Amino acid sequence: MDTSRNDPSRNVSAPRGTTLNCKSWLTEAAFRMLQNNLDAEVAEHPQALVVYGGIGRAARNWESYDKIIETLKRLEGDETLLIQSGKPVGVFKTHPETPRVLIANSNLVPHWANWEHFSKLDKEGLMMYGQMTAGSWIYIGSQGIVQGTYETFVSVAKTHFDGKADGRWILTGGLGGMGGAQPLAAVMAGFCMIAVECDESRIDFRLKTRYVDYKAYTLDEALARIETAKKEGKAISVGLLGNACDVFAEVVDRNILPDVVTDQTSAHDPTHGYLPHGWTVKQWKDAQADSPETVIKEAKKSMAQQVKSMITLQSRGAATLDYGNNIRQVALDEGVANAFDFPGFVPAYIRPLFCQGIGPFRWVALSGDPEDIYKTDAKVKELIPEDKHLHNWLDMARERIAFQGLPSRICWVGVKDRYRLGQAFNEMVKNGELSAPIVIGRDHLDSGSVASPNRETESMMDGSDAVSDWPLLNAMLNTAGGATWVSLHHGGGVGMGFSQHSGVVIVADGTDSAYERLGRVLRNDPATGVMRHADAGYDIAKECAIEANLDLPMLHTPNKPIRSHKQEHKDTNESSAVKSTDGAEGVCNGVLELVPGELTLAMMRMVVEEASEHNSMDVHARPYTKLALHKSADAQIKKSAELVAKVLAEGRRVYGVNTGFGKLAAKTISPEELSTLQLSLVLSHAAGIGEPMKDSTVRLMMLLKINSLSRGYSGIRREVIDALITLYNKQIYPVVPCKGSVGASGDLAPLAHIACVLVGEGEATHHGKEMSGAEAMELAGLQHIVLGPKEGLALLNGTQASTALALEGLFAAENLYMAGSMAGSMSIEAAMGSHRPFDRRIHEVRGHKGQIDSAFVYRHLLGAAEHDLQSTHDGLQRRGSQISVSHTECAKVQDPYSLRCQPQVMGACLTQIRNSADILLTEANAVTDNPLVFEEEGVILSGGNFHAEPVAFAADNLALAISEIGAISERRMALLIDSAISGLPTFLVDNGGVNSGFMIAQVTAAALACENKCLAHPASVDSLPTSANQEDHVSMATHAARRLHDMAFNTAGIVGIEMLGACQGLDFRSPSLSSGQVEAGKALVRARVPFYDVDRYMAPDIKQATAIIQEGGFNVFCPRSDILPSLDVGSASAGSATSASGMA
Repeated sequence: MDTSRNDPSRNVSAPRGTTLNCKSWLTEAAFRMLQNNLDAEVAEHPQALVVYGGIGRAARNWESYDKIIETLKRLEGDETLLIQSGKPVGVFKTHPETPRVLIANSNLVPHWANWEHFSKLDKEGLMMYGQMTAGSWIYIGSQGIVQGTYETFVSVAKTHFDGKADGRWILTGGLGGMGGAQPLAAVMAGFCMIAVECDESRIDFRLKTRYVDYKAYTLDEALARIETAKKEGKAISVGLLGNACDVFAEVVDRNILPDVVTDQTSAHDPTHGYLPHGWTVKQWKDAQADSPETVIKEAKKSMAQQVKSMITLQSRGAATLDYGNNIRQVALDEGVANAFDFPGFVPAYIRPLFCQGIGPFRWVALSGDPEDIYKTDAKVKELIPEDKHLHNWLDMARERIAFQGLPSRICWVGVKDRYRLGQAFNEMVKNGELSAPIVIGRDHLDSGSVASPNRETESMMDGSDAVSDWPLLNAMLNTAGGATWVSLHHGGGVGMGFSQHSGVVIVADGTDSAYERLGRVLRNDPATGVMRHADAGYDIAKECAIEANLDLPMLHTPNKPIRSHKQEHKDTNESSAVKSTDGAEGVCNGVLELVPGELTLAMMRMVVEEASEHNSMDVHARPYTKLALHKSADAQIKKSAELVAKVLAEGRRVYGVNTGFGKLAAKTISPEELSTLQLSLVLSHAAGIGEPMKDSTVRLMMLLKINSLSRGYSGIRREVIDALITLYNKQIYPVVPCKGSVGASGDLAPLAHIACVLVGEGEATHHGKEMSGAEAMELAGLQHIVLGPKEGLALLNGTQASTALALEGLFAAENLYMAGSMAGSMSIEAAMGSHRPFDRRIHEVRGHKGQIDSAFVYRHLLGAAEHDLQSTHDGLQRRGSQISVSHTECAKVQDPYSLRCQPQVMGACLTQIRNSADILLTEANAVTDNPLVFEEEGVILSGGNFHAEPVAFAADNLALAISEIGAISERRMALLIDSAISGLPTFLVDNGGVNSGFMIAQVTAAALACENKCLAHPASVDSLPTSANQEDHVSMATHAARRLHDMAFNTAGIVGIEMLGACQGLDFRSPSLSSGQVEAGKALVRARVPFYDVDRYMAPDIKQATAIIQEGGFNVFCPRSDILPSLDVGSASAGSATSASGMA
């Protein structure tokens, strides 16, 4: 075989227009994209088949390339071409819905998966290095990574510079391949950049394509350009000809301090990707063929030196990050023990996006007509109207990014949008808006398609950095879904032995079958990223999985939200709006198919958050989950109602069916008055007072009442339950006054106000607009309900109001627990407290599960968890705290209790939260009205399940936990402002005296803590007889639960104040950094509240910090899904938590 890889006579470019060279657009797409990868505008060395990344090739050799082209031309619509490391090896009969091409590149058995063995095979013509999108034929030039780099740099600005990149500059290395995206991305994000590149032709290429603004030959020349630009308020980029190793060392030696330092040289390939120190480019190129071992040895030494320079610049205050080329690993192997002191870009800045399936989605116009791309840009804006950041990117991309090869576009979108865009593009092809089909793909650097422990999967929460099952599953699923071509690669981005990844491409050719395939593939593909991160324990991913209605068995709840695939993909252009004939409209987020008695805490949390006052989305645009009753409930509901009718027909006397109520239970009611009896009950009992309950509370009350009635022990007709479900689904919420229940004989008054709307009385709201009950029923398209025997009583009896209020208190307590743990960790670092009190041995000998788990949470946040492991480079070491290391030998012996005893206090709070969760979960699924109908025995029994004493106790315990989270937080804040204890400036501000800093903020925290002490008094110990002493002992559960809202608000304010103070303290410890988790928590705060340099109006700062807590913003830092009950979507209660001794 001719293994020649370098043919200077070759000049490849993709065909344009609508004339087919192959038998279908599916194979034509692969035909054109392979050639597009080798277009001189796109590829680094097209005559050598190298697309980017050192030796990332599109085909193994020119003979293989020619055979691929020839085979694609003849490939039938029911055949699949197999590509093995760039060589076509077989065509097999499959069927039209399977991929036309399957590709495997660079895959080696793990023991031999190294550069040495690969290079031997490569030299013998048995393999090729496919990089990522090079060997999978979906590279689109440097634009392919511009947005990801842009998103990273924007996040860097938010994290380190209060979102302002003006006057800041970045030092980096590498302008080849993907590194070429850096200068343009930096300028688009507002930074200046000096990018060091040893190959002048690459700088010239970036100048030509407008990715670089200027070229310089010396560091002084480049710096002069940057200084001029800064004075003029401009953002520019300079390509500096030189060796990154040498230039970075010069920057260190001359005490020059960039604001940001990173690198995108092709360090993953030590032979072809990195110029050794002191070598000329010609010497390097020659030695690659003559003496590759020497090149590798010298290149690795030089990389180690560059990493040392980067660490030094980080220690001097530069924000330093690895951009995924494996340079830290090389340095570690070369003896640089602290090579991982600076983080990778994914865990530091990108992982929250990956948790939502958001990543680099790209598409190419096969026509070659730029107008097709501009039209798709407009369609993206139309379908995702609320994402102004995305719109800004599309506008800048059109203005600044020159197309390379076939016109293309990239934007970062996720699981909720990719399939919608793909199907919309397909419709545009179908109706002639676009002149030819669109190819849709993505980078392998995506949320679910890669395992790369030094880049995309670095520092995974569960330690699964190196598990490569995920990209294999991704590839198999995309194959099953009907992608046009699928690829599975090894070693891309970071080099042989360090990654496994998969690619997917699908064609929108305007056909109906393509529409269906696009719906499958472009939903499933990003969904695997959500799945992977949810499995690793990330709460953002779990929430996204619920919102996207993903069926993840290990996170399965019996009441899984489901969505009809056909309905979901029925009409992309209608988005997901659910419209009714009556004008009620909202954005449907799927259907919760309710199995009565099997609600989970996670599902109830979702229901609350969809209608929460802390949800920042416009109420008309919020996604909401509709409710449907599982068919298994039908029979029991029917039989129960039939038994009530039978009892009446037999003339039996049964309480609540044909008698009066309470003290009037002895009075028998005639058959003709039974309907009046139930209506009178509802109207007379609707006697509440006070401000209306929040929509989120009423929504949850309705769900709980539907759940209880649907279990089939209440004797109520299905049509009454269906009416409640319709109101719920239309987001029509009865107005329920917040006061008037004592929590025994049920929450009579609050539930009566809900029942009033069903009979056309009372008031309701829809999207904030108040209306009468009659108008609400009309808006819902319902007739007024004429209540049958027992139905009014069934609607009124029950603990759903107190339980809903208590559940909201539970979810708030969980938010506070995680926020309090983060704030406490920040305060430990700001006050230079010791990590030793969190050693697991201390807590294991005491034995309290909550305390043991809380200590684990603190170790995780503080970056101390790695000390529990007897291993070296396992990914956890990267999260260590520089602040902690800086005072290891200090004179302090012990910290005050508010720092040292946090696991003991927060652990006790966690125990109360878990116990309350267990009680409330049981109550949420309970039948609590009276009397109860047991159709199998043919009896109706009167009891007292409406007595809410368990809910009252749970609420009282939550009150204690909420109060204590705030109490210890306030003490830490008092410690921080006291310079004698914390070692920080008095009141956490410079120029004290002129500035008062956080003086009065701490007073506010103290006031809130004292108020909570009063509110925490147990409500359950109180009781007053009601109903003429018939109901002579009551629970006061509704009050016990309702006061949790005020307490949670107070504690959120306390912890928010501490959070601001602790962030201030951490800023004063700069340039030393805390752990990765603490720094990320600080970044979350700093994204909304800047450093407090001089006195300013403080209330808005406190409001912003409090809002993050109320939104559950710090839940993402929870290290395990079993820590907090409602965040564990795979468990019914916290009782199944992992044993403490094995959790590290």
